[in-house]
Amino acid sequence: MLRCSWCMKKIKEDKPCFGLNVKFASGVDFDEKNGRIISMYLETRKTSVP
Repeated sequence: MLRCSWCMKKIKEDKPCFGLNVKFASGVDFDEKNGRIISMYLETRKTSVP
């Protein structure tokens, strides 16, 4: 069973699941993390999300 990265609630099989892409600011290099799931800290929520 999947979990929502935003609220951590379980996502049931018959429910929709969404994803998103992000673009980093110019000069930020995440090439070594390409293709991996990483945790990002969100200052506005004071939490990390995968």
